[in-house]
Amino acid sequence: RTPPIHPQLWQRARQLLTHHVDFHQQSQHGQKVVLISRTNKNAFNRGRMILNQKEIEEKLYAVFGEDFAVFDSKAFPTIQSTIDLFSQAKFMIGSHGGGMYNQLFAPSSVTIIEYMPTDMKTGAAPP
Repeated sequence: RTPPIHPQLWQRARQLLTHHVDFHQQSQHGQKVVLISRTNKNAFNRGRMILNQKEIEEKLYAVFGEDFAVFDSKAFPTIQSTIDLFSQAKFMIGSHGGGMYNQLFAPSSVTIIEYMPTDMKTGAAPP
């Protein structure tokens, strides 16, 4: 079981990062809905892949339009490009995993929707 991370550690990490990256564009309230991609092309642990990612992307785009973005670490090659996206997040949606650490760059008002499969063999989520 992973231990929870104390809020002071998050704050300290943000302070250390501000010396190396540009946080000045971050607002207190984001407007983007960010889906953290997890496919067979970018996931190290394929037990938590999003099997119906295309359908989820289509539905979210239909509702949020240009305020919807898909995060695939391969498409955001620099830490600054990653920060630029997550600093605008209103919602972060994704599988349990390393991609969720990008909440470090999101406004404190971000809503996080994180899911974890119950069947690690098939990657199935609860019904």
